[in-house]
Amino acid sequence: MSQRLGLRIDPLDVLFFRDNRPFNVGMRGVGDLPLPQTLAGALRTHVWRQLGLNFERLAERVRQELSAESDITTVVAALLPASDAWAAYIKMRGLWLAIAQADSTTPRPLIPMPADLATVGKKSVEGEIIRLRPRQHVPPGWRPLQPGMVPFWEAEHADFERAQGYLTLDGVQRYLDGDTPDKTQQMQPHALYAWEDRVGIAVEADRNRAEDHMLYSVRLLRLCPGVSFYAEVEVDDAHAVDAKQWLQGMLAFGGEGRRAQVTVLPEPVTWPQPQTTGAGMLAALLTPGIFGLQTSSSSDVPPWRPEWPNLPPLMAAAVPGHRAIAGWDMARGHAKPTRFAVLEGSVYCFAGMLLDVSGSPFLHLNQSELDTLGYGLALKGVWKYA
Repeated sequence: MSQRLGLRIDPLDVLFFRDNRPFNVGMRGVGDLPLPQTLAGALRTHVWRQLGLNFERLAERVRQELSAESDITTVVAALLPASDAWAAYIKMRGLWLAIAQADSTTPRPLIPMPADLATVGKKSVEGEIIRLRPRQHVPPGWRPLQPGMVPFWEAEHADFERAQGYLTLDGVQRYLDGDTPDKTQQMQPHALYAWEDRVGIAVEADRNRAEDHMLYSVRLLRLCPGVSFYAEVEVDDAHAVDAKQWLQGMLAFGGEGRRAQVTVLPEPVTWPQPQTTGAGMLAALLTPGIFGLQTSSSSDVPPWRPEWPNLPPLMAAAVPGHRAIAGWDMARGHAKPTRFAVLEGSVYCFAGMLLDVSGSPFLHLNQSELDTLGYGLALKGVWKYA
């Protein structure tokens, strides 16, 4: 059996999370919100270093024994003492922005606005929230992306655009039940964080002086007061106490030598689950999903579509876009392959419900190492026809 542990992550200053664009002299390092792999890398390094893992030996073993697509956890488990091998298999969940509660130590996470929610009126964040729903019958002239799919539809309003921001957990509950959240359950980014642009100059390490013509700029993330990050890890029950001990503390988080304080919460967040029935199951992505990698025989499956073996037939999909995900593989000493992930907030409506006796609110749409890193995590809900 496994156990979920909730983590509150409080930055001690501004944070810097680079995107995947090149960054050199005279260029601007563009920051972004952290990816799941950023959290996974930081927490793994934090725990493994405290347990005495020799990272130079790890890099040597990885380069000798593993291919570019292999999972390093088995090597880490072999290098750690037998009693600490559990630390190689920690599963990550998150990261999400969260709001502090006056009456609780557990913050309330916010989820990215689902892509089938819209705001009435263009260029406006103040309009009424409406919900696009799958149409029961395909309209004349509409060509589905794949056979059997129907479009999202809204008949009462002609002037709307995708809703921006985040949903509170109360809004998430309404959404998963097939209803439409209201404006009080929506939060805009400017109420949660801000970007700060700073200019720097490179320094000659041997002479400790500024290098000529070596200016650069970076965009840093500053959370608003009362806002933190929330994440979860999953460990087996037998080592939950050990995990709580080693996860807590000061965390190197992001670039530029920034730090954050990690607190293991008394209880993880109770995530909403649907309390009603509908036409079928809905999956709303909480983290980016990287699809099209699970099998080699699925060339007809597009990269925006989950490729999980037990999913019911797909009826409709709202996918607002993708982002490139790459990075540097510290163990193997080379760049990671660039992959394109569908954005968090993407929504998939399936014909029928998934047979699941686990009681978990989550649906894991990625497998193997991608799932361990926290990609492709979705909440399950229900949807109704327009």
